[in-house]
Amino acid sequence: MSPEFISDGKLINDDAEVILKRLLRLVQCASNPILVDKSYNESPSKLIKLKELIKDILSDGSEVIVWSSFIKNVEWLKKELFTYDPAVAHGSMLIEDRNGQIEKFKTQDSCKIFIATPGAAKEGLTLTN
Repeated sequence: MSPEFISDGKLINDDAEVILKRLLRLVQCASNPILVDKSYNESPSKLIKLKELIKDILSDGSEVIVWSSFIKNVEWLKKELFTYDPAVAHGSMLIEDRNGQIEKFKTQDSCKIFIATPGAAKEGLTLTN
């Protein structure tokens, strides 16, 4: 049962948890529809644009950092961008594995893309040499 509160003398059900879950699903769907619907079989428009941006950025010798709020999205992007041999970091990884991926991005010339969740980076992470 939802918590209740009184507003203007009327008893109101507080469905904040349900609303927050719906907002989260909306954000996931906007980020990558596959996170919400496993049967979605088209390339999300954000992926198409991301690939264009990556190609442009890498063509001038720069590196790319891609942030995502969702661990499943990081893993999905790793598969979608496998030709670039990206490094990844997220909260489900062991700290040693995360540190290894960070080191890979910083030291391996073949690795020009880092995909991570902001929470996995924490404060104090330096991705520059």
